[in-house]
Amino acid sequence: MTRRFSNSFCHFFVNLVLCSLICGAGWSPVFAQVADDEAAAVEDSQTSEESAAEESTEEVAEQKDADADADAAEDSEAESAPPKMSESEVKAKVAELLKLLESRDEAERDKAEAELVEIGSAALGQLPTVTVDTAEEMRARLNRVRKKLEKAAAESILVGSRVTISGEMKLSEALAELEKQTENKLLDFRDQFSQPQLDPALKLELDDVPYWNALNTVLEQAGLQLYAYTNEPNTLGYVARSGELTEAGQAAATELFRMEVIRLQAIRDLRDEQNQGLVMTVEVTWEPRLTPISISQSLAGLSVKDEKGNELKPLANRGITNLSVQAGIQSVELELPFELPKREIQKVSLAGELNAVVPAGNMTLEFDDLDNARETTKGGGALSVILLRARKSQGLYDLRLLLRFGEASEEMRMQRGWVYSNEAYLLDPDGEQVEYAGLENFRENQNEIGLSYKYDIPGDLKGYKFVYKSPSSVLNVPVKYEIKDIVLP
Repeated sequence: MTRRFSNSFCHFFVNLVLCSLICGAGWSPVFAQVADDEAAAVEDSQTSEESAAEESTEEVAEQKDADADADAAEDSEAESAPPKMSESEVKAKVAELLKLLESRDEAERDKAEAELVEIGSAALGQLPTVTVDTAEEMRARLNRVRKKLEKAAAESILVGSRVTISGEMKLSEALAELEKQTENKLLDFRDQFSQPQLDPALKLELDDVPYWNALNTVLEQAGLQLYAYTNEPNTLGYVARSGELTEAGQAAATELFRMEVIRLQAIRDLRDEQNQGLVMTVEVTWEPRLTPISISQSLAGLSVKDEKGNELKPLANRGITNLSVQAGIQSVELELPFELPKREIQKVSLAGELNAVVPAGNMTLEFDDLDNARETTKGGGALSVILLRARKSQGLYDLRLLLRFGEASEEMRMQRGWVYSNEAYLLDPDGEQVEYAGLENFRENQNEIGLSYKYDIPGDLKGYKFVYKSPSSVLNVPVKYEIKDIVLP
């Protein structure tokens, strides 16, 4: 800019000199004035440029400070978040804190109680059973800790996972990151359907989005769809998508659950006017880290409206609306029957509230010295687990277990299917896991369930441990949903 202005000034100066010579007029004062104007303009330009540079420098400095503050905040959060402990570390830490609960120093006892709560639900299985022989203060502290841990476990299980993934990456990398952030395990079932196991590049911009949104984005970009029949607990599968993508509006997701209309069946019996209706099959899927006990849908809680706002009445004499969850299958299919809409109706919308019975909090209980075990009790609170005895019968070791409901909720007492899904295995002296060969029910009443686990092992039980894993409570979870613009056949 300065060079361009100086060239113009030179041309003006030459013309001025020529004009002065021709006209005989003095030109020195005129030149001096022009020179002053040029100098002032150049100074103003330099000042403006310097000011802009200073502002830019300040903005860069402010941005660096903001980035540094953000990094410091992230580092602070990372430092303040307690590291996740292994099972053995939890066991050792709980044992240490239980000793401190018997300290003569009340401040130490209070501190130990608070630290037990901080460990989280992993500590539940390590808490001793409260009996009539337990000291009064110890009983009160253990009961407080157990209730707080059970409440925290129940609240945490109901919070849906969130996902943040950004950038270009392979499908395998995106799925690995999903599993890392949510603890939801996904399995590739494409080889079992003779489908090519491609690993396409994806471009993702997911910033703190719900799990189902994130998973749907990944699957759609990769041309995949969910497969629920993995036959492995707490997993979902995926396969190559067949046919066209599901139309938008055919599915809905909540914090933990995903509902999708997968089939519509219109029935019109020409011989029987009463035998007609529309059956919607709704597939209910949940985050793999969760294992519901049962899913039910009350017909009274359903609302179906056509595109003109007219209500379709549910048919109470049909449909499948209450299902127990089978191990290794991460979905159920509800069949919801309604009256047949008029022929001109093309779309309907479905709204409802289903009920999920969900286990919360995990207890891992270990029993050793099995040869001498006699009515050994672990757990407490909502559920006590009692190993009655272990003995050999007809070539198999029979471990008899009694589950006793204490302060259990009504759901835990009434919905008992979960007890048959609990893990129960032996650990041999080398730490190898031995699964049970058979399971029988030998007792059941309002407050107890008796289970007999059969194990086929050589020799005796010396050096073996029995491990039993169970939820510490069971919750009734209402799930509201709405699926719009369902296209009729």
